[in-house]
Amino acid sequence: MVVGELIGLGKDMLAQIMQLDTVLIFVILVIAAVIGYKILKYLMKAFIVGIVFGGIPIFMTFMGYPMDISFASISGWAVTGIVVFLVYHTISTTIKATKFILSPFGSKKKEKVVVKEKIVHVPAEKKKNRK
Repeated sequence: MVVGELIGLGKDMLAQIMQLDTVLIFVILVIAAVIGYKILKYLMKAFIVGIVFGGIPIFMTFMGYPMDISFASISGWAVTGIVVFLVYHTISTTIKATKFILSPFGSKKKEKVVVKEKIVHVPAEKKKNRK
């Protein structure tokens, strides 16, 4: 069996897509563009972190600490940086997803009510006249 037949797409996938409403096709295209943008942004962040971590041996050598500046050393630091970024992003995403999933079950926050009292200064002369 072909995978397309398993998920319900026959041999005429293009014909089935053409039968969809134009709005639905546009929505699918927008969702695909947003997902693609998010993935590209994530990969660019990982690439930048790899470059920064790859520069550590060069920076340390200029600071006076003897480190091996070779392709193996620089690429090892870059891979380490990318792995650290992936672990950080995975933990961060897991925490955000857990908070989102558990948010309906949390306690409701009480509203803080702040009452400001207006203090009026009465001159001393008027106080004497009141008596």
